Amino acid sequence: MKLTSILIGLFFLFNTNYSNAFRMDERQYIRDNFPHMEEVLTFLNQQLEYECNDCAYGVAKKQTGYYLTMYNYSTKKTEEVPIWKPELNGFTAFDIDDYVDLTKVRSANSSDLNNLYNFRAKYDFMLVFGYEEWAADAIKIISSYAPFLSNEDREIMARANGYLALDIIENRISGKEFLPRKYAKIKQERVDLFMDKVNLIMDFWTEIKKDDESYRPLIISELNLKIGNEYMHYYNLLISIKEEKLADDFLKRAYFSPSQVQSAKNLLYGCPEKSFLFTQGDSDTFPLWYVQKKLDYRKDVIVLNTSLLYTHWYVQMNKERRQYTSIIDQKNYGKLLNKGQYIDRGSQVEPFSQWLTNKLTLTDSLSYSLVPESFMIPFQGSNLEIKLKGPSVGQNAFIILDLIASNPDREFNFASPFQLYSLGLVDNYLSRGKSFLMTNTPISQHSDQESIDLLDNLLFYMDYKYLASLNNTASSELNLLTYGIAELANTFDTDRERMLQKFIKQVPTTSLIEIGNFGHLEIVNSLYADQLPYQSQLLKKELKTAALDRIKKITSLNKTFDQDISDMEELFSIYAGVRIQWLQYEEVVIKNADKDVLIAIKEKVDSLQENPVVLQREWTHLKLVAMKVALDGLDLSQE
Repeated sequence: MKLTSILIGLFFLFNTNYSNAFRMDERQYIRDNFPHMEEVLTFLNQQLEYECNDCAYGVAKKQTGYYLTMYNYSTKKTEEVPIWKPELNGFTAFDIDDYVDLTKVRSANSSDLNNLYNFRAKYDFMLVFGYEEWAADAIKIISSYAPFLSNEDREIMARANGYLALDIIENRISGKEFLPRKYAKIKQERVDLFMDKVNLIMDFWTEIKKDDESYRPLIISELNLKIGNEYMHYYNLLISIKEEKLADDFLKRAYFSPSQVQSAKNLLYGCPEKSFLFTQGDSDTFPLWYVQKKLDYRKDVIVLNTSLLYTHWYVQMNKERRQYTSIIDQKNYGKLLNKGQYIDRGSQVEPFSQWLTNKLTLTDSLSYSLVPESFMIPFQGSNLEIKLKGPSVGQNAFIILDLIASNPDREFNFASPFQLYSLGLVDNYLSRGKSFLMTNTPISQHSDQESIDLLDNLLFYMDYKYLASLNNTASSELNLLTYGIAELANTFDTDRERMLQKFIKQVPTTSLIEIGNFGHLEIVNSLYADQLPYQSQLLKKELKTAALDRIKKITSLNKTFDQDISDMEELFSIYAGVRIQWLQYEEVVIKNADKDVLIAIKEKVDSLQENPVVLQREWTHLKLVAMKVALDGLDLSQE
């Protein structure tokens, strides 16, 4: 009897262990079986007939499938309906009649799903995403498989814990109205919880690097750059809660490669003394803070990230720490942030500071606010007229204009010319290497002798090894250098020719091809086609074999299919001599030597266009249609 009991017990123990060992891995099931986010958005684009009524559409990716969400602006609550179920392995019908406005027919080009499309890579990478509890759910799923985690798992854990760390520091509590955080100390209990999360996050990134230094993270695909950015991100957040000692510890642990350090120094080098510099993303901001704070380089320049200028604490923190003048602070900024700001076309020009002061003192019950189309701002001895672009204006633009108006004797640099364009200052700049210096009047020639000196400085460091080590940020470096050379005034023709020859010597085409980034090659070829046509033909000839091989390997089943489409678009630009979107404005004659690659692209596009996978991805399909139309309009017959 005892023996029988023992055997039965061993049988159940073995059976249980066998089942656990071979149970389905939920992580892999989601990765292998859930549809791509673009497929989900394509389904919704076909099904949604009407606009959401006082609400916004969204998508939640959960363990139980995909859901369409409706966030109600009035109640601040989110409702959801299932749209894809794992048990069906397919999409399912849904009813949202109670949530739609039957008087507003939804356009296929509505911004709601287009905005979500920009986050498709994150939805596809994360196991769950797009709803309030996603981070906790992701951690729960992956923790059940510890310690047997892949580097993708570790990155998800780092990102999910990063989201929860922000919840702690911002004091975001489920079910309660969120109040914008100020620049101030927080309770020690929250600091301790925040530090526990942040140290765990950095441990995950350290484990990834220890396991595989060549690992490519999501979005920022260079691991050391991502880790350096993370350290500086948390350094900045700790400064924002006035935890200077903890922040200094993160600064000490931060590291950027020599090429990233030099790239950051090149940007700061072109800025006048004690000037402002407006940046946009992580990788053009965090390395700057690093070289300023840790390496004591050009600490006089006030670097402001325009994305962070939407937050109360960042506005106040910099105002106090950098001691500059402005009307807006964390006490009154809410009056601008709480409403949509729409441009009142045809309105009269108004003095900006006076308008802003009145705006911040008046109160009304409207959910939106009208902004004059044009402002007058005193700047460096002149009255500068600002004419805003677009139907609306971001609140961070008011911060920039406030700083210009309140500090008229200071100088202002922008890391991107598009920031100047949005302010209507299309011609109010001088090229300054990697930045654009705002001028008090429009000018026809955007270069001077200082522009030459700063381009020479960029060119000094520019070679293929430097570009290869910069990885995905190299495109920005190349863009700025080649644009600066191409836009030199005619009076600097000799300097332009000298720079072009030096660039060809330092960055040979064969080396660029070895790097394997067609975006880099497109940038360089654009310069050559404009300035040195023979060099463009040489580049295309040397690239041809690699281009044809790349096109041949493209299939809709590739994990890198998004990048495949981008590569074909870039190769089209190289061999057609014009980007697809500009083809309708230019007359193009294709040389016989360039037709083979364009014919290969055309054949690949034709084979993909009616592919079942592609037909389920509307945005990809539209890109292929645009390529086909462009290619059909070219004379590719062999003479």
